[in-house]
Amino acid sequence: MSFSDILTKYRETSFSESDKGRRFERLMRAYLLQTDPKYASVFKHAWLWEDFFAREEVGGVDSGIDLVAECLS
Repeated sequence: MSFSDILTKYRETSFSESDKGRRFERLMRAYLLQTDPKYASVFKHAWLWEDFFAREEVGGVDSGIDLVAECLS
């Protein structure tokens, strides 16, 4: 399945714009950590903003941040 096919599926099956956005964020996290060797070798972990353990320490509100990543080194 191509990237374009996945996006089309998300557009067709999402319940709302926010659901579509959350699906896309999870897709990008998986891509960065598992699919693209360029990024998979750089990032140790990536969190969705809503799951980020230190979210409250950096303001807590959604200001457009979708993913927070921790580098390996």
